[in-house]
Amino acid sequence: MRVLHDKYSPLSLEEMHQVAAAHVRAVMEETLGRPLDTELPLDSLDDVLFAGMRQLRDAKAAEEAQRQQTRAKRKPTAGQRRTEQQQEDAETTLRKLHRQLSSALHPDRELDPAVRAHKNTLMVEANTAYKRRDLVALLHIQLHIAQTDPQSLSRMAEEKIESMSLLLRQQTAELERELDTQKQHLLHEFDMSPHEPLSAASLRSHLTMEKQALNQEVAAMEQDLRTVRDDASFKRWLKQQKQLAERYDDFDPRDDW
Repeated sequence: MRVLHDKYSPLSLEEMHQVAAAHVRAVMEETLGRPLDTELPLDSLDDVLFAGMRQLRDAKAAEEAQRQQTRAKRKPTAGQRRTEQQQEDAETTLRKLHRQLSSALHPDRELDPAVRAHKNTLMVEANTAYKRRDLVALLHIQLHIAQTDPQSLSRMAEEKIESMSLLLRQQTAELERELDTQKQHLLHEFDMSPHEPLSAASLRSHLTMEKQALNQEVAAMEQDLRTVRDDASFKRWLKQQKQLAERYDDFDPRDDW
């Protein structure tokens, strides 16, 4: 098919790829404001995209670093100091809770093998939750080993409740980001629009349309296969392609004006 295309098309497939690569390179360089800096030959579209996206990421990272430096030089406002103090209090609360659980769950303090194994399992869960900064999981473990009770939570100091609320908000935001990442991955996996609502119904509808399109492509390929297997039909097809190419060469868009 490549040979047939190159024979009857004004541009070969290789030339078309080079034109596309040159166009994308020009767009990338215009966006960056400088030539692509790479040791790659940049002959293929993939090479151009790879080099361009890498430099875009580097430029974005450098811009963010510059913003961070500028922000660090500014004197923090009262609101920023309060936010920083809340964050510090939240981290202190998380560390203190983890230390309490580590002390209570230390398996070496138990003589009963069954209890020791159970505490070892809970200790692993607590360590994993602490690494994830999962406050909810740590509180569940604390309630499980009866270190506290629901009534005592209502008697906590306002500062401690505020720091825990901050941790929960951060954990919720992280889960929402993870959910959005998984959603975008799924949309990309099924070649769906990134703005398309994701649900079982939309996914089923998309897969149905994909199936219909693939069936049409299979039918067209089977028809092409029957055509090329028959000498007479194949010659007629080549003649039609040649006529279409000649019409394309003679076409002038200004004729429609």
